[in-house]
Amino acid sequence: MTKKTSWYLIAYDISNTKRLTKIHKFLKKKGAMPLQKSVFAWVGREEGLNRLIKRLEKIIAADEDDVRIYPIASLQAIDLWGKAKDSPLLSEGPPRTPWQRLKRWIAIKRKTPTHGY
Repeated sequence: MTKKTSWYLIAYDISNTKRLTKIHKFLKKKGAMPLQKSVFAWVGREEGLNRLIKRLEKIIAADEDDVRIYPIASLQAIDLWGKAKDSPLLSEGPPRTPWQRLKRWIAIKRKTPTHGY
């Protein structure tokens, strides 16, 4: 197992309210940062991720629920539109939370998309 710390995006669609609440509380307890109602950012090592996955597997109903974990390089830039632009977690200026104090954390607010769709 690697000792490298990595970022992960965790997204879920849970059909049962009780399981939904349990997963949300569990992820917050494990240090995941909520980005949206069912989307979290989590940073940790591979062995921590494996423990997280095993616990999530015990909570969900595999035939009804959907949990996805995506590795991401870092949280260096985040585009925000709509209500997200006023989020207290993602703001310009001095760091206000432990997440924002991380050296790699830079939230960028843009008024228009830069993706050229």
